[in-house]
Amino acid sequence: MKNLLKVVLVLLVSLFIIGCSKTNNTKTQEPKETEETKEQTAEEKARITELLNKALESLNIPKETSSNLSLLSELSVEDLKATLVWSSSNKEIIEDNGTIHQKGVDENVTLEVKATIQGKEITLSKTFSIKVLKVNIDTDLVFNELKKHLNPEESIKFELPNSIKVEGIDFNIQYTYDSEFVSSEGVITLQEEKEELVAVKASFNYNGDTFEEELGTVSIPSMKTLCDRYVSENIDIPEMINSDIDLPTGDDIVTVEWTSSVPRILNNGGLVRYVSEDTAVKLTATVFVEYGKDTYFADDLEYNVTVTRWDPQRRYDLVIGNVTVPEETSYNISLIYALEYDVLCKWESSDPSIITNDGKITRTNVDQEAVLTLTLYCTDSTKTMTKEFPVKVLLTNLGPNEVETSEHNILDFAKDFNTSNFNGLVLENDKVVLASGALTGTYESKIFYPSVEFYEIVGSYSCVTTSNATCEVSYSLRVGETWSKYFSYGVWGLGKSNGYSDTSDSLAKISTDEIMVTNGKTANAIKYKFTLKRDKTTTDSPVMSMVAMAVFSNDYNITIDTSSLPDQFDWDVPKLYQHDVPTIGGSICSPTTTTMLLLWKGININSMIQGTSYKYPHEYIARMATDSGHNIFGNWSYNMICAGSFGVDAYVSKMYSWDELRYELVHTGPIGVSIKGYFGSYTTNGHLLVVRGYKINNSVTTVICNDPNVRGTYYEVSLDTFMGAWRLVSYVIL
Repeated sequence: MKNLLKVVLVLLVSLFIIGCSKTNNTKTQEPKETEETKEQTAEEKARITELLNKALESLNIPKETSSNLSLLSELSVEDLKATLVWSSSNKEIIEDNGTIHQKGVDENVTLEVKATIQGKEITLSKTFSIKVLKVNIDTDLVFNELKKHLNPEESIKFELPNSIKVEGIDFNIQYTYDSEFVSSEGVITLQEEKEELVAVKASFNYNGDTFEEELGTVSIPSMKTLCDRYVSENIDIPEMINSDIDLPTGDDIVTVEWTSSVPRILNNGGLVRYVSEDTAVKLTATVFVEYGKDTYFADDLEYNVTVTRWDPQRRYDLVIGNVTVPEETSYNISLIYALEYDVLCKWESSDPSIITNDGKITRTNVDQEAVLTLTLYCTDSTKTMTKEFPVKVLLTNLGPNEVETSEHNILDFAKDFNTSNFNGLVLENDKVVLASGALTGTYESKIFYPSVEFYEIVGSYSCVTTSNATCEVSYSLRVGETWSKYFSYGVWGLGKSNGYSDTSDSLAKISTDEIMVTNGKTANAIKYKFTLKRDKTTTDSPVMSMVAMAVFSNDYNITIDTSSLPDQFDWDVPKLYQHDVPTIGGSICSPTTTTMLLLWKGININSMIQGTSYKYPHEYIARMATDSGHNIFGNWSYNMICAGSFGVDAYVSKMYSWDELRYELVHTGPIGVSIKGYFGSYTTNGHLLVVRGYKINNSVTTVICNDPNVRGTYYEVSLDTFMGAWRLVSYVIL
């Protein structure tokens, strides 16, 4: 204690001297360590070291343990604190923080602790030898853990762990199975109809000992059982349906494939289409299991299903959204009549003087409004649905020489020509002829504005001509505000060598029979002009009855009322086989088609060829319709111009749907059509034939043709095949 007081006294004196030095702002030298000071410092370190040793000796560290150690991080040494840092010689057994990891055997570990008193530069260490006792494993824990991975009811695949950790010990597991259908690796071979009950044993080694126990038995089903169970749990097919049904397709093991006896009504995926009357369908389910290299097919299952007709309200709701009427218009309205699901309709106008019940408008010098009311009805119900469509008919600002039209085949009949534009021409009996004494006469038409812009037209006309009395018709298209030049189809006279050449300007071109807008643009108006000529005033005048323009556009939305059309219809059209004609027979499908139409109209071509070198009527028409400018028999325009020379009204038509063609078949007559591609029994790069009728049986449509390429001529083809080949270009003779 005396030594401690001396040290304190020395420190107080030193602090006093330093303080005085600072106060007087004078430098003083620190006192030199004296022998007495050294003696005092050594005594203090020895004292603290002795205390620290006693503290370390007091640490309670067990020599054996199976529990985590509580290691202090700090010790109090009288009024001082020492920091403790621990370090293990085997951290996999004892971590530096005292956490232990028991193994299958006892493990000896050295644990060192270092104690430091900061500021005193005193650090002492001590080591402890510790035995971490081995884990005494309860093997039941291991086997019980393994049993959790075993499906005691049924399995087709063993998914047992190859190793598990129990109480910190990793165990490698081996399995054995008492079945010839389970490999040592646990791979199962399913049997077709035999089920297996398999005992599963597990074993592992621990501390040189082997432990084995049966985990339990597992039922392995047969492939037949899997199929039967899937069917009973997942397949329930109703006897009556009118909407799509879920057809289960299987799971990871079982596969089900469906086949419908009437896939167009109920397809193999369960999608239902509308039927006009209840229809019986047989669904066949093929159920099988593919497992490894084996496949097992269960007996096919058959389900008889009746697809019923949808109720009227559902059908009305489906079709009403497809009906549109413009809110304002300057053109006749193409009203929809062809509705799906056996829904019929009728239109009624609130003011027929503005809009008629069939959509024809009357324009005046003011805007006018009317309401079109659509009524939907079905023959199998008294329930109806109505919807009103208000329409504003815009005022007209057209001149007397302008015509707006919603027609896509513009037929300008002679009786509608603007006679003020006649030059050397007169109108007689609704036909245009040369005036008395005139050798030449010309006419320039009104300007026609189709309801949509268009990219192409095909022109044709009906004018009775001879080799001495001819006609020439030319067409001009307006692109933007600029008119193209007139494109001529050449001077035509029945019996002459007729032809013309392709020409173009900066806006459009004529390519064979098609007059097309160029540079990716569209046109908005058409006009034409024609010239009639005869060689002498005593020669009969050409007789013009009609000029036609078939308009090609991507913007037409054309609907046709087919509700009153029959399910079967067929014209008795005379049959001609093009290959009967020698030499040219392979190239005259177009004039052969024209000839069949003319014969059907009653034109007696056979009498015309009597006493000539022509043996066949289509041989004669082929020569008459030849386009010598392009050296072809198949010029669309020339075939109809040729037909018109015999006194009928004939024209090239652009049709936009089967409904339109079907309507024309019933109301006008047989139609010539241009096709390209696959056509049932052959494929063609371009061909013409006559569509004479159709028949609909159980919603399947068959198109009836006179095909000049087929021996016997009569030919039937499915509607799908027909629509895939038809180029939407047709020959029509009124």
